[in-house]
Amino acid sequence: ILLTNVQHPTSLYYLLSNNYINDLVDCFVPIRKWTDSALDEMMPVYVSFLKTLALQLAKAPYLFQFYIYQNQKENEKSASFFPLLHAAVEVSTSTQSTIDPFVRLTALNIILNLCRIQQHNDIRSSISQATADQRKFTTHLCFCLHNRYHRMVQLMSGGAAFGDLERRESLKVEMSDLVDQLEFLNDILLCGVKTLGVRICEYVIRIVLFPVLLEGLLRHEDKDDVNSKNCKGDYDSPQRQKSGHLKHDKKKYPYEHPVYESDVISEDEATTQASLLFLSQFFLTLEYTPLLRMLAVALLHPLSPFEWNENEGGLHNHSTLMSPSLAASASDKSCEYVLTPILNAIAQDQGLKLVSPTFSSDSIPNTEEALAATDSADDGDTNDENSMEHVLPDSNTPKKKNTSSDTDATKKKSVNVIFNPYRRAFLRILRGDLGNRRFVIAAMLFQSILDSSAVDHKVLTILKIISNDDTNERKEQTIDDDAKDGANATPLSKSANSMAIAQEQRWLHGHGASNSSNPIISPLEDVLAIFLTRRHVSSSVSALALECGGSLGFTLLSPHLSKTMVSTGVEAEFDSKRFCSSPLVKAYGVATARFAADAKKLRTATEVAELFVDLMEIEISRRYGDAKSGDDKANGREDAGEKQSCLVAKFRATTLQNDPEVLVRKSRDVSPNEVEDARFAIRMTLHFRALCSALCDLHDGLASVIGPQSISRRWDEEAFEFYAQDLVDNELIDVGGLKERHMNGTDLDLTGRTFFYFRPSLKVTETRIKPRGGVSSSENDRRMKFAEDMLNKLTPQTELALVLDPTELFVVKQNTKDNRNCGTILCNAPLRCVIAAAPDREWLHVAVRQTDDVGNLIKNGNMALRFDSNGSCLIVKQYLERCKATLRTKLMTQVERILDNCSENDLWTKRRRTKRSIQPSERVIQVTKSFETCSSYGDEDDFV
Repeated sequence: ILLTNVQHPTSLYYLLSNNYINDLVDCFVPIRKWTDSALDEMMPVYVSFLKTLALQLAKAPYLFQFYIYQNQKENEKSASFFPLLHAAVEVSTSTQSTIDPFVRLTALNIILNLCRIQQHNDIRSSISQATADQRKFTTHLCFCLHNRYHRMVQLMSGGAAFGDLERRESLKVEMSDLVDQLEFLNDILLCGVKTLGVRICEYVIRIVLFPVLLEGLLRHEDKDDVNSKNCKGDYDSPQRQKSGHLKHDKKKYPYEHPVYESDVISEDEATTQASLLFLSQFFLTLEYTPLLRMLAVALLHPLSPFEWNENEGGLHNHSTLMSPSLAASASDKSCEYVLTPILNAIAQDQGLKLVSPTFSSDSIPNTEEALAATDSADDGDTNDENSMEHVLPDSNTPKKKNTSSDTDATKKKSVNVIFNPYRRAFLRILRGDLGNRRFVIAAMLFQSILDSSAVDHKVLTILKIISNDDTNERKEQTIDDDAKDGANATPLSKSANSMAIAQEQRWLHGHGASNSSNPIISPLEDVLAIFLTRRHVSSSVSALALECGGSLGFTLLSPHLSKTMVSTGVEAEFDSKRFCSSPLVKAYGVATARFAADAKKLRTATEVAELFVDLMEIEISRRYGDAKSGDDKANGREDAGEKQSCLVAKFRATTLQNDPEVLVRKSRDVSPNEVEDARFAIRMTLHFRALCSALCDLHDGLASVIGPQSISRRWDEEAFEFYAQDLVDNELIDVGGLKERHMNGTDLDLTGRTFFYFRPSLKVTETRIKPRGGVSSSENDRRMKFAEDMLNKLTPQTELALVLDPTELFVVKQNTKDNRNCGTILCNAPLRCVIAAAPDREWLHVAVRQTDDVGNLIKNGNMALRFDSNGSCLIVKQYLERCKATLRTKLMTQVERILDNCSENDLWTKRRRTKRSIQPSERVIQVTKSFETCSSYGDEDDFV
């Protein structure tokens, strides 16, 4: 209370002097000396006291001299001791913090606020020198992630969560808490305390990344490949469900429904999924560039540290934290940072030595032994400069030329590396070998890596995700190599990288990858092309995986196009031949043709023949129906459908980052049948048709803007990105019923239209529509209100007209004064939504779907129309059925044309046959990224 309310500086000096406050802070630690009952009473007050001190220091950093004192202990050097930081670390890592969320969050916020104080260098220096507190705090953060990982694996393992809402909610909470933990970790890293940031990087890699997350990707390596069985790469396929055996162990699977063998998520599968999800959240949440780049190197670089992989237990024993050499070196303060400098050396290609990837049988210390070795390290002075040497530098920083002293050091220190087993495991998952459910999360991880601001073009080149084939760069590198001493380790590094890439290419070619020597092709592009072109069973998981994979391919093509177009200068070129030879580009055409052929085959099936057009309408509406502009809807423009579109980014796997159903399914897929197979084939045909069309638009746009015949070849930005916007064409508008309907209350010209007179039923005239309140905000509302007013004025003698158009059905009240060839629309419904019509004497009952109620003219999907005679009623019914049959024949013809155009394997032939009727300027602006980054185009008309 005194510290909060005293404002005069002199009074604060008296309160804080003589270390009385520091002694009060320090007397409470270590916390383990207090009983549980004492902690329950004292801890909340103590944490509030620490919070007050931290807020006071943040407000007045000049008071820091009163917050420290010299720590004179036996066997220790005299050092400046920061009791407030030490107490906050002790509280945040105590058992009490896991019980009381208030205590935990308050202690963590105290540490964060202390690290954020930048106005006082002494505070930063004291935090940097608090090595023991940093180690304890960092280890605690890593083990919180470690424990959350195993909790999520436990929640995922076992029977599927069909109907288990509590289990899915628990997973959702765990995923949300994981994001909170990573956001706090990100805030700490961005505070700028370099020694703490470097230590967090090392400990995260040592405790979380290698022994837990990356090892989780290898749990399937010694298992039989499920893809070799009848499931064909889909763990959730209906075939696998059908062939599975029922389990009736109510104790193990306490569900009301029967549990099939395919419903059980194995521990290996749960471990791999959790690893992929954790890595995805790292790249989606963190912004600290050095850590993200080291994570990317550990996962995706062709080489991996031998220091970790040197023991077989290090690859398969999840209870370990460090390999034997790391555990031994942890007790040496000079070797506290082991993995970060090795990963940095791998990224920089400095002194790498490829060793035989064989493993000894030596044991690896368990968790307790590894932590003991870490805690026993001396509190050595780690200044900022020495610590940051282990952090992966910015890729834009030019490489320093090796001096003679550097060469001598390289001779003595070579980094042992092996072929990266985690990259190969990740490639297997992206290839679809382990099923579509794991592929979705792997696509989420790869998408998050490509979207991360820390992973730029140069980093992708280092990771061998894109090839470095720039001629000028190769010449400069050759000249630089010739100038170096022959004993330099750089050729050894190049040899290790070359051997790793060569072995990876041989492995990929043995599993169906392309044999093209095109330097633009990368292994990631190859495996993704294999996944898109392989056979997939019809299931919701397969559809989700293919949509995520198609969107991921577009993101992967962006850096490749950047490398194709951007050189060392400002000149930009576009090589169409290299673009078209990409296996990923070819895969889009093959996948489209395959799914279109499946749809054509199923179109004539017994169960599907009468439903195929309806299935097409459903899938087209699902894809494009929600993309209408709000202004178009409000204004009722009939050409609004022409502007409907669907972004490929909508299907990115990263949109599922907080969805627990990615890990455990909410419901089981329906049993295999022809209807579901047709729905799946139609959905995938539309998806890949859109991707192919966007690719062709992109090719045409780039060739016209920066091709050989372009106006200007200058490019301002080295980075190039693009997005695909799938514009719906006229055929899809007709088949999907996306054309804007006429609004009620508007006038309709009856000239040349077929219509029949009828009178409203008694229910219409007796029931009054409740008037709309308030002021109409749009033209649509005003028209609707006008139509409702006319309905309220109807009488049993009022004569109305039923208008039958080729595509729509209208109920119109004709004008009585000037022109009877014009009338006001009271209600309307698409003709394709008419289910059936049944006569009852002079009454005709028409059942419609997907139509809102309009008074009692349309009530609960039913229209009741009263004609003059039974004969008139039958004539109207027959004409209505004839109009429906004609419309259905027309739609079927359009569907066949769409499928025929998609059945062509050649992407560019398909392009010529399906070219949409949009202006070239629209195509360039809509499909590629806005070309505002280009310059020297001349006048706007010339550019278009």
